[in-house]
Amino acid sequence: MLKSFLAKWPSLYKLRLFLGLILLAIILVFLYFKIVPLGHITYSRSWPANWHSGQGFIGDFKPDNRLDVSQPLSPKIITDPVYFSVFTPRTFDSAVVTIKYRDRLNSTTPLIELGVLKDQLTGSYDLQPLQNNLLDHWRFNWPRLEDSESLLILQASKSYTSVSGFLSDLQAGFLKNCSGGPLACVAVYNYPLKLSYSLPDYVPLRPLVINQPLRGAHQFYLYLKNEPWRLNFNFLYLRQDSKSDPVTVNIWSGDKIIMTQTISDNSELNTGKTEIKSLNFRGQTQPAGVYKIEVKISNDVVIKKIESSSDKLSVIHKIWPVSGSGDLTLFTDAKQLRVQTSNPVSLGKIIFGGRTFDLNKTYQPFNYISGGLNSIINLKKDDLVLENNGVFAFAADNLLNPGVKSIDRYFLPGDNIKYIIASYSQPLENDGLKTASAKFNLIGADRVDGRYTFLISIPGLTGKTAAAGYLEIKEITINLKGKTLWQKIWP
Repeated sequence: MLKSFLAKWPSLYKLRLFLGLILLAIILVFLYFKIVPLGHITYSRSWPANWHSGQGFIGDFKPDNRLDVSQPLSPKIITDPVYFSVFTPRTFDSAVVTIKYRDRLNSTTPLIELGVLKDQLTGSYDLQPLQNNLLDHWRFNWPRLEDSESLLILQASKSYTSVSGFLSDLQAGFLKNCSGGPLACVAVYNYPLKLSYSLPDYVPLRPLVINQPLRGAHQFYLYLKNEPWRLNFNFLYLRQDSKSDPVTVNIWSGDKIIMTQTISDNSELNTGKTEIKSLNFRGQTQPAGVYKIEVKISNDVVIKKIESSSDKLSVIHKIWPVSGSGDLTLFTDAKQLRVQTSNPVSLGKIIFGGRTFDLNKTYQPFNYISGGLNSIINLKKDDLVLENNGVFAFAADNLLNPGVKSIDRYFLPGDNIKYIIASYSQPLENDGLKTASAKFNLIGADRVDGRYTFLISIPGLTGKTAAAGYLEIKEITINLKGKTLWQKIWP
């Protein structure tokens, strides 16, 4: 019937109908990619590019000087880290990123991680594993107590025969063949292990004043034990640019923020006019334990002074002392140290653990290993960014670290590790190409100008050319999921 009806139409009407249907299809396709009504979409980009490569959505790797582009059909990462972004028409709740690559790395670069930008102000990324050669080695050389998609438990010797027995002893604070407790002999990777921590000899209310300025975002551990407490911060605004510089300080107890304060900022203030502001915290009796202090600021703000009622205060993982005075002594509980500076004036000698090292280049990270005598750091000059997988303090008695050793870029094998707990899957390999995936929670992640930013991190990769080792990227696939159109309309 429809066929006979259309047969009576003039050719002009048929052409209009045909063009109208094409236009409708284009509109529907546009709306689908713009609104993503079903709540999920996949973008993919491959090298060399093919007809369906998502170059318009997945951006190029940056910066260019960290890539070997002598063969542009296959970008090779030669320096850590590199960044890429994905344009999305709307926000999403989660992403699974799959990367296909060729590994031409050496033993000094055992780790490959993928991260998504969580906070543009502090530059923090949520890092997830792609490849960990140390774990892949131990997986086949240590007895496996558990080896599933979500959990890997290894032990140096067959001390346990059941996962339940191991986990029960772990939470009780005792493990077989482990003197000093779990913190002394357990290492984790991508696994949120939290163990009880106490200082039996802690004496309350020993006030601490830190006058050493620290630039940019920092995190601290603070120990309190059934006591009223106070914590004060003075902030110096450098005003080196016209951007707004808000300050937020969060105090965490476990996974909960128990106190928070914020200083808003006027971005219209003229640059060059420095300013000092402060935040003061007070609290009554707190349960004994470790509290984490999170200071979220940009690099245009300096923590000028810290006053604490407890002297058990340590800086977590990263510290950036500035002032220009130099002659600074720091203490750390880690045997490895990563140092970098962008200031030519700060180049020179560094003494770490009894060894003298020469920091002789700007914008290049240097990795130093302690001589084993101690973990004291002597700096003749400051304006240096120091990082490790431990903590820093301004006095040996201030050191406080409830964290578990991590098999990360700073891990040193043979450090009395008897047990390993990880959430990690080994990459799949086929014809010399490896494939690995990482899942991210995008709720709260920064999305700037419609783009999520990712990084590929290969700690220790500092080569000038591909001859020193590289990671060749062949394909990136990003599977995004979020609310459907109906869920957005009727939440």
